[in-house]
Amino acid sequence: MSKSFVIVLCIVMVSCNYHSADSCITSTSFINDVYPIIINNCSLDGCHVSGSVIGNLADYDILKQKVDEGKLYYVLFENPLMPPDTMLKENDLKIIECWLKDGAQNN
Repeated sequence: MSKSFVIVLCIVMVSCNYHSADSCITSTSFINDVYPIIINNCSLDGCHVSGSVIGNLADYDILKQKVDEGKLYYVLFENPLMPPDTMLKENDLKIIECWLKDGAQNN
């Protein structure tokens, strides 16, 4: 084999993945996956709880409204403003992103 063929073959093999880096491998659940992230990072005392201007994001209906308005995606992915003092863990962001891609179901 020629050197150029081997190099091209190596490049092709390295660039091929079964799952792309941004694909969702499993479906996500609001109750099991997303809700714990919201409770531990968003619905904290003084933040997005009952009586706050934004509302209680642990309430699925309020959270879904923010999803439908594009606000959740915006503050987490387009202009990461939340949480204000620290970023969500990459895995938590991935879970939320997959949940959004799956239709943000109340499951």
